[in-house]
Amino acid sequence: MLPFRAGPYECLHYIGGNLAEVYIARDTRTGFNRAVKVLGSGHGRDSEFMQRFIAEGTAARLCAHPNIVTTYEADQADGVAYIAMEQLQGETLKVLLELGKIQTTFERVNIAWQVAQAVAYLHQRDIIHRDVKLENISVGPTGHAKIFDFGVAKMNRQKITKEGQILGTPLYMSPEQVRGDQVTHATDIYSYGVVLFVLFSEGAFPYQAVSREDLYAAIVFHPPDLTPLDGKMIPGAVAGLIVQCLEKQPAARPRSFVAIEEILRPLAVSPDVTALVRVPAARAKKSPPRRARGWILPMLLSFALAAAAAGAGFLWMTRVPDQPEARISTNTGFMVLVPAGPTYAGKDHHPVDAVASFYIDRAEASNDHYREFARSTGHQLPEGEATLPASFPVVNVSYDDASAFCSWAGKRLPTAIEWEKAARGPQGSVYPWGDQYRSDFANIPHPNEPHELEPVESNLVGASGYGAINLLGNVWEWVATPETLEENDVRGFALDPPAQVGEPAYQIRGGSFLQIVPLNDAAWDFAVAPARVKRADIGFRCAR
Repeated sequence: MLPFRAGPYECLHYIGGNLAEVYIARDTRTGFNRAVKVLGSGHGRDSEFMQRFIAEGTAARLCAHPNIVTTYEADQADGVAYIAMEQLQGETLKVLLELGKIQTTFERVNIAWQVAQAVAYLHQRDIIHRDVKLENISVGPTGHAKIFDFGVAKMNRQKITKEGQILGTPLYMSPEQVRGDQVTHATDIYSYGVVLFVLFSEGAFPYQAVSREDLYAAIVFHPPDLTPLDGKMIPGAVAGLIVQCLEKQPAARPRSFVAIEEILRPLAVSPDVTALVRVPAARAKKSPPRRARGWILPMLLSFALAAAAAGAGFLWMTRVPDQPEARISTNTGFMVLVPAGPTYAGKDHHPVDAVASFYIDRAEASNDHYREFARSTGHQLPEGEATLPASFPVVNVSYDDASAFCSWAGKRLPTAIEWEKAARGPQGSVYPWGDQYRSDFANIPHPNEPHELEPVESNLVGASGYGAINLLGNVWEWVATPETLEENDVRGFALDPPAQVGEPAYQIRGGSFLQIVPLNDAAWDFAVAPARVKRADIGFRCAR
């Protein structure tokens, strides 16, 4: 009966479910709404279901990625097991396809690319999702995709599934899943191939069958029916990727989701109509079906190879020797390049002589990475850290804490002029995203609208011209530029012993979800904070 309690969450509205039920619930501690997944009372007495439910919450709780649903906690209270997650805005990819709301090829490519990044992140953490499908992908109003539902995920060689037990959704299952064999990362790659097929065929599946037994036989023994792709305008590289992902043998599929993401990235970031190829139709209907399928397969592969060769040739002819990568991966997340050259600074937009090139973290340092730093070095964890998900920015850290983390990661804190250049982009914009204010592009407070901390990879639409996100709002960020602490600054901080005029202090930049600098000055204004201050809305990001 609604409402009812699942731990601190008051469940108010039923959304749906099967083995577990999902509700919109209010967190009685904060007043914010969450999506709460509750294990059904019948399954709650089943030890295997309980194990799997707990494993789902554990797997999801460890994930800190912009394309994976944020999970806040997983627990049991009064015999009720629950998982609390963010309340997603948008619809599943399945619903959007059925409603005809995915209009262009490049919308499809961009969604596919986001999903590939999410599953690549899972695989790097030794988590196999095992149920990648349209129903488990949510797409928000701005096109931001997130995968969810870790109900059958397998992590860290965990042993819950019985030998020969089949888990997953039949239409998306790989041959090895159908046989009940051991699953690997290649299993998710096969399911992803089915997602690509359905996405680009506009709703068709590679196998048709009248019964589950016939479907399983087709998946294991028969080649996929590629005729639904006939006549579709698809980038040649994507057409080849679909075929390769649906290979029967795991070893014949792409080697990883990192490789898949690298194929899709240039198509998703810089749409190019010349990359589109019309998939050829099968030969005349009088040709045997087997022969028609056999003809389409090499044609798709030939288009993919031609596209790849053309792209490689173009890159070879236009390459710049020793050009640094625009984005690099580090053990504490992605960094983006801010090239050398002049920039603008201050409210008067005055020019600054050439600033040397540097990398800056794409997002703020997260709890996930800070916990790893603390485990490795014995450094003390910040106050309140245990209550925040891994995907959220680390807060309540002093300037020295931030510096120590950056040093451990082989990085450093950015200077004020570096931070400002990264925020204002190549054009010296008023805001990271441009010169027009957009309240929905950053996590900043508004009158009569409470805000709370958000994951480090949120607000992707508010990225700067160099690709850094959350430079405005979410948390203030320490920068390596010392300042003189004055009387006005002292009054803003409750410290023990009290802050003193002249004690070591540094700039903090960008405002937070609780406090923002004047909006017209957001990219260049700053506050001054004692180096020892630790506050729930001050974090940092690193540079190199």
